[in-house]
Amino acid sequence: MAGGLTECRALAEHARHYGLFLAPHNAGGPVCTAASLHLDFATPNFLIQETFPFRPDDYFDFVEEPYERRIVNGCLPAPTAPGLGLTLKPLPHLSRCLIST
Repeated sequence: MAGGLTECRALAEHARHYGLFLAPHNAGGPVCTAASLHLDFATPNFLIQETFPFRPDDYFDFVEEPYERRIVNGCLPAPTAPGLGLTLKPLPHLSRCLIST
């Protein structure tokens, strides 16, 4: 268990010192998957990424083209867009939660 990307990188480097590989757990949603992919592609001893692509479609509704829907032959593509490589969709139902001044 790690407390974020920085700690994951430190653990991966420690594991690499002993000839071990990194296999991150990701039970989060599409934003966590995007962040995990950045970690994976930046880690020389990366082995495999856990993800959950078979969730209902509404689980992914708040992002355009989630990585979970881009899996081809068991492989996720490298992020190429700026930031995490995701575009968030507007969430109209959240507008009632915003406070305007």
